[in-house]
Amino acid sequence: MNAIRYILIICALSFLGFQGNAQNSKLKKAEAYFAAGAYYKASVEFEKVYVKVKDKKEKAAVGFKIAECCRLMNDAKSAQRWYERVIKANYNDPNTVLYLAEMLKMQAEYELASEQYKAYLQLVPDDKKAVNALASCDSTKKWLKSPTRHIIEPAKWLNSRENDFGPVYYKSDDVLLFTSTREASKGKKLNQVTGKFYADIFTTTRDRKGKWSEPVPVDGGINTEFDEGTPTFGSEFDVMYYTACRTNKAGQGGCAIYKAAQNTEGFGIGEIVPLFADSSVSVGHPALSKNGLKLIIVSDAEGTLGSKDLWLSTRKSKNDKWEKPTNMGNVINTPGNEMFPVWRNDTTLYFSSDFHPGMGGLDIFEAFQSKKGDWRIANMQSPINSSFDDFGIIFSTTSEEGYLCSNRDKFDNIFRFQIPPILFSVKGTVFNTDNRRPIEDATVQMYGSDGSFLEIKSEKNGSYKFKLKENTDYRFVTEKVNFLKGKGTETTKGYKNSKDFVVDIPMTPIEKPIELPNILYDFNKAELRPESMIALDKLVETLNDNPNITIELAAHTDYVGSDEDNLDLSQRRAQSVVDYLIEKGISSDRLTARGYGETKPKVIDEKMLEQYTFLKLGETLTETYIATLPDDASKDTANQINRRTEFSVISTNYKKR
Repeated sequence: MNAIRYILIICALSFLGFQGNAQNSKLKKAEAYFAAGAYYKASVEFEKVYVKVKDKKEKAAVGFKIAECCRLMNDAKSAQRWYERVIKANYNDPNTVLYLAEMLKMQAEYELASEQYKAYLQLVPDDKKAVNALASCDSTKKWLKSPTRHIIEPAKWLNSRENDFGPVYYKSDDVLLFTSTREASKGKKLNQVTGKFYADIFTTTRDRKGKWSEPVPVDGGINTEFDEGTPTFGSEFDVMYYTACRTNKAGQGGCAIYKAAQNTEGFGIGEIVPLFADSSVSVGHPALSKNGLKLIIVSDAEGTLGSKDLWLSTRKSKNDKWEKPTNMGNVINTPGNEMFPVWRNDTTLYFSSDFHPGMGGLDIFEAFQSKKGDWRIANMQSPINSSFDDFGIIFSTTSEEGYLCSNRDKFDNIFRFQIPPILFSVKGTVFNTDNRRPIEDATVQMYGSDGSFLEIKSEKNGSYKFKLKENTDYRFVTEKVNFLKGKGTETTKGYKNSKDFVVDIPMTPIEKPIELPNILYDFNKAELRPESMIALDKLVETLNDNPNITIELAAHTDYVGSDEDNLDLSQRRAQSVVDYLIEKGISSDRLTARGYGETKPKVIDEKMLEQYTFLKLGETLTETYIATLPDDASKDTANQINRRTEFSVISTNYKKR
């Protein structure tokens, strides 16, 4: 925590003149620290008072102040413990329940937080912040279940053991400037408000091997013994705007926007950018548009809707003075805090808020301005946001990556994020439908709806693999001698995340007859039943996919009836199939109808054996063999197997006349 992070108005600290008894003196001292924003020192003094106080009401009041110090230092766990303690002591302030809910939410205890928000709303039914927060607990659960594709990792090469935040690209993606309170900062004294070193602006450079240099303070006159940070630039990078917080010997002061021009030594000495007529108004977190004509700042100036708002100042040209800032309105600003604005382009803004529905603490929001000037905002969701404070996001100019700041690892640290490219692939196995064995060296062709075409051979194990493109339909065709063509389909349309598809492609061998399933006729009749059309339509498709083949349609009967009747019936049935295929556009010279009656009983193969375990592999279902089966049900099944319609490929070099 530091003055720049929160843009505090730093108050006078004059502790030596306290009067009265020691306990009152410690209490006043603690209150003064608290008023100045020195929450760590305030908590130490409040705890000393807490131990001594005997009165239960006074003790609870001091405990509440300790809880507030912990909350404002982002120590959610300690704050939770103290809020629970004062609630148990019947401290009469509904905010204890609200803040307890917020601390639970910051620790991702969303169920418990929801309970406390509900309890608070019973005490203060119309509190919009609590209503939003309660609703956001449910939203957060959904966001955690379905996070965005962003990958987040700590930028260890930038972070120190102190606070590091507020990064900005300088001229290219290979140079970063950021804010840090590390020991290398210019001010060697501790900030009497924060207890930390004063913040300075540091820089680091990435070499050709991708390694970042050790961060060092920026050259020139920007950094002083006080706080400087959150730099921003226009597209020309000739002038830096930044936040600077100053205090006098009495401990009085505040934060302001400064600017410094680039020179041969780095940057010149900063000078205040006058924005408000009242110079005592504390402002910070500048965000300069790329064209240098719009400047967004954060302030609690008169007219602020909440604690801190975003304000917009404009100018007609870079040589003009900045106009008086105007509040950016209640679509962006809320009764809470809106901070850390960042322009991505001149119509898209990013900022953080602790009031808009979020996951806890400060959340990062995207705001897009329409041509009419209206703003539409959206939470960036998980994992960009967390239950802690998330802020200060920046984007690369060349790819979907960048940096953001968060205290999800206790301290303010810089995190790198990226959106990995959406990658699609398909793999599968080309296999024999009869025995499911892989087919080696089959030609596998891939046709894309975008006009793309690729061709490879299947491996020894029948496998193949292709890379796929986004938003594309694909058709796969396989070919090999003595097999019908195989095919499969897949699409990447509608997929928002990377995916590896699996499309196994069956191929039917043509060395023996291929049975057509579910070709049904009424008893002793040759007319096709309606349910037969599905299987025959698939045969039409097969013939169209393999325009070079001619086939024989063969119908077979069982042993019921005379040989002559069965031969005649099977011939008529085979002809019915041929007639149907011709109606569907298949040339008649590709089709031969043949009825075999009961002369070619079925031979049991491996595939059939899987379904009919009472039969034996290699057995022919002759009338004699069927008679040996143990029961009528088995015999009926064997006869049913013999009643079938098949086709055989009789040539593979057909050419249309």
